[in-house]
Amino acid sequence: MKLSVFGILFIAYTPVALSFAASSALVTQCGSDTTVLNSSIITHGENIITVTLSTCSAAKQAQSKRFEHIASKRQVVSFCDAPSSDCGVAETECSTIADAQPVLEDCFSLEDALLAGDNSVNGFLVPAGDALTLTFGTCEFIFENTGIEEIDICDGSLAVLGSAISATCSANPGAPLSGICFSPIVGLPWEFGVFET
Repeated sequence: MKLSVFGILFIAYTPVALSFAASSALVTQCGSDTTVLNSSIITHGENIITVTLSTCSAAKQAQSKRFEHIASKRQVVSFCDAPSSDCGVAETECSTIADAQPVLEDCFSLEDALLAGDNSVNGFLVPAGDALTLTFGTCEFIFENTGIEEIDICDGSLAVLGSAISATCSANPGAPLSGICFSPIVGLPWEFGVFET
């Protein structure tokens, strides 16, 4: 039996569940104003992962006002070696809505595809104020850049973040799998969530 990193982390973590309403800031701010910038697929075996980069003007305006005091010189920040502790217990809030949960095997498949490196560019560039969504079956990983600098995030980092959230939020049988992690990195704000599609 093959046990993925996702499965190992799932078994190893101590359960903690905080209450939250599962939604990202982008979804909350944008509503129907969300604009898809591009969409593609990653094929892993017989599984097809949908990758979408989206944005909205409301989120961009809110961010520019929030960070207008910072110098205009911006750069691309690489986030390709995220340790599993980046979405630890302290930074993660878990859903308490049991009926809106992804199927664990779908999240395993999504993580496996990311770890296999089937993405030809082995990473994603997420501009400030935009959100990257990766979807397979009922499981959705959403990485939202809430800062002012572009973030280059690698496939493996996304898999590790998804693993950490699922491990933290679903260590008890019957516990919810959905959750959201808020960046613990000072000066590099982002949100990452595992949700049901």
